[in-house]
Amino acid sequence: MLFSSNVGRTSSGRLLGASTLVERYVILEQIAKGGMGAIYRAMDKRLAERIVAIKEMSETVIAPAEREHVLELFKREAELLAKLQHPNLVRVTDTFKVNDAHYMVMEYIPGKTLQALLDGKQEPYPEEQVLNWAKQLCSVLLYLHAQNPPIIYRDMKPSNIMIVDDIDEIKLIDFGIARYYKPGKRKDTIQFGTDGYAPPEQYGKAQTDIRSDVYALGAVLHQLLTLRDPQTVLFQFPPAKTLNSKISKRVSDAISRAVEPNKENRPPDVAAFWSDLTGHPAAELMTAEQGTAPDTQKGTRESDSGSLLDLGHITTGITQPHGSLRIPLSKGETAKLVSETPWLQLERTVVNADQQDVRVALCTTGVKHPCLRVQGGGIQKWADAHTRFLVPIPQTLLGRVRVERDSGVIDHIPILVHADPPGWQVTGGWAMTIGLMLTEAGVVLGTLSAVLVALSSY
Repeated sequence: MLFSSNVGRTSSGRLLGASTLVERYVILEQIAKGGMGAIYRAMDKRLAERIVAIKEMSETVIAPAEREHVLELFKREAELLAKLQHPNLVRVTDTFKVNDAHYMVMEYIPGKTLQALLDGKQEPYPEEQVLNWAKQLCSVLLYLHAQNPPIIYRDMKPSNIMIVDDIDEIKLIDFGIARYYKPGKRKDTIQFGTDGYAPPEQYGKAQTDIRSDVYALGAVLHQLLTLRDPQTVLFQFPPAKTLNSKISKRVSDAISRAVEPNKENRPPDVAAFWSDLTGHPAAELMTAEQGTAPDTQKGTRESDSGSLLDLGHITTGITQPHGSLRIPLSKGETAKLVSETPWLQLERTVVNADQQDVRVALCTTGVKHPCLRVQGGGIQKWADAHTRFLVPIPQTLLGRVRVERDSGVIDHIPILVHADPPGWQVTGGWAMTIGLMLTEAGVVLGTLSAVLVALSSY
């Protein structure tokens, strides 16, 4: 019996207090309601009366033409959150269907969304507070973008960011439109997002990628620091410092770069954006990547070790041995290793207590570097028109190795690599830039000389 006889339900979002779902979850109260369903606070009778949140999606309120697609998004959100493990993500523990309604059981978060906090705010948030939230958001985005393939969140906005009561911790919610990045695809099949926070490419002109999330995060930070609603004028953000003089120039400039309409002008990834904001390395974003997932039905659990392995600097374009990993194992324990990153290759995939070291090779032939952006006007702007296409710059690569122990525990080892482009590419890029600028200058001077000669002959 899936639906207990004491359930009262008349339409979407109308589960009554004390209703019981699948003889396990007792509905306590409705905490949110939307056009297609609702979210309830409930008690899980099987797990020591633990409080959970249950998200409902009703088929009856969805137009027939959209039903299949909307339900697929709901299912995909549940599957996505169930396998992701990060302290700033909401955990999903169960899904089920009752009659014409679909349900997702999630970790209950006591707190408020940033949007709820902004609604009653009279003064912008202090920069220190915003940077604390930014660090957590950058950490979770870095984690999502490091998946294989990368997961693009695509709906960063205040109403999707929960602040946990009393501890100032962030939880990113609502993965309904998150998608996997598909290299080589020209644009997204379906466009979603929220006006003001979604970048121009999310309106169907190009494929969303990591830089799309950078834009949305920049828009959120701009709003927190200025209280200016980004929906006021789409794709236009006055420098934050002109609206709030208390903001540092570094933070203001970093946000301005993040919300550039042309994604080629934005930081190439979240790590670069964090460095722009603070001057700090991306490695510190990994300190939050800890936590343990709930037990599954098979009795296994998944956890992130949180210990970041920094492999230092490499030159991209070749396959090269680059050190080793040590997997701590108890006597008699074995583990299977899986590289979740294309450029990270493991010498072997099984280790035991007697052979805990695994050689690592880096195959970076397919890694593409972002190019240099020259800030300023005049000659700098002229140089930028060339360097942005010709001069590659270093970048930070983040990978992960999955460790599947025979005890059922699954760990992830995050690996950081500082990738430098080959010297010949940098030198060649600058040579081409200077050559093109000299050629263009010669053409301009030649044209001016011809004009002066023509004028002097009159």
